[in-house]
Amino acid sequence: MVPKLLLAIQDDPGYPEPHRFLAVCYAHIGRPHSAREIVARLQTIASPLITDANCLRHPGHRELFLVPTNYQLAWGKGLMSFKPSLATANQWKSVTVRGWDRQTENPVIAA
Repeated sequence: MVPKLLLAIQDDPGYPEPHRFLAVCYAHIGRPHSAREIVARLQTIASPLITDANCLRHPGHRELFLVPTNYQLAWGKGLMSFKPSLATANQWKSVTVRGWDRQTENPVIAA
C-alpha cells in the first residue's frame, strides 16, 4: 500500500487524501517519524487535518495529529543525505509591506 500511495503523491503532490492515508499507514506499521513527516507536509496542503481528534481511540494516535513536533537531525542517524544549494539570481532588490492599523485607522507601510 505504501508504494502506491507514494506514487499517488508523486503524481499529484497537492492532493491531500494520499498524504492522509500514507500517514495512517506509517503509523500502523510502526514508523511514527515517517508519519509525522507526512503530516507536516499535509499541513502545508490542507488544514485542518482533522476537526475532532476524539474519533481516534488511541491517545498516541491523537498526539500524532495534534501535537507539533520539532525534529533534531543528526548525521548518520535521521539525516542520511544533505545537499544544500543557494541561488542568488533574480532576487528582489526591495520589498514594501503594507498593512492597516485599526487603532489609528491609518495605513502602515514598511520598506
